[in-house]
Amino acid sequence: MSSVKIKEIKIRDGDEFFSYTKLEDVPKSFDNLIKWDVTIPPDPHTEKQHEEIEESRKWFKDILKREKM
Repeated sequence: MSSVKIKEIKIRDGDEFFSYTKLEDVPKSFDNLIKWDVTIPPDPHTEKQHEEIEESRKWFKDILKREKM
């Protein structure tokens, strides 16, 4: 279980807004990312937590790639 938790991913697609708490539920394409809210554990971080934080950055980049241009 990751120590980094997704609190909310909010997107806009057309005239509608959608909120998700699971990365796999976010559509493969949408108009805009409105909110990316994750909980990162407080300092000091263990090595495992550092790896999980880095992984959450990859999640963010993946979500950004889904925005329609």
